[in-house]
Amino acid sequence: MNGAHVKRSHLKLMITVGAIVVVASIAGVFAIRSSAASTDGQAPAWLQSATAKAVGSNSGVPSSGSAEWVLTTVGAYHAMIPDQGPADPAFADKSLYVVFVTGKFSAPHTIAAGAAPTGTQLVLSFDSETQELSGLGILKTPVDPASLGTVREMAL
Repeated sequence: MNGAHVKRSHLKLMITVGAIVVVASIAGVFAIRSSAASTDGQAPAWLQSATAKAVGSNSGVPSSGSAEWVLTTVGAYHAMIPDQGPADPAFADKSLYVVFVTGKFSAPHTIAAGAAPTGTQLVLSFDSETQELSGLGILKTPVDPASLGTVREMAL
């Protein structure tokens, strides 16, 4: 009987420790996600760096020293950008950072025959989890970032 009581107490302790580990792991996941998706209105440092690099590689001359960014979803982004087509339903709810830079831009090369694309708005999209550039567009007719959500400004 005494041995059974010890085993039962040990089992309860193991279950309690296991539950604490699971809760701590879940809290850690949310902490990582919240740092990736800035909640204080500041652009993540990686987003500023990646945006500056993309502006430079697209012969960019921004009209100011700042850009606008929005944390949105793939579905909302696809619905807003012309010629984008609908988002794959499997990815429509995935988080996406979209950056808008106003100025004069031209692509360094083009896939189709003819002149490289030029425009006054550079639109960049970044996967919020991998932080990789997932889309780039140079638009002749600017789009309004406010249609995607809360617009924030960041320095370039």
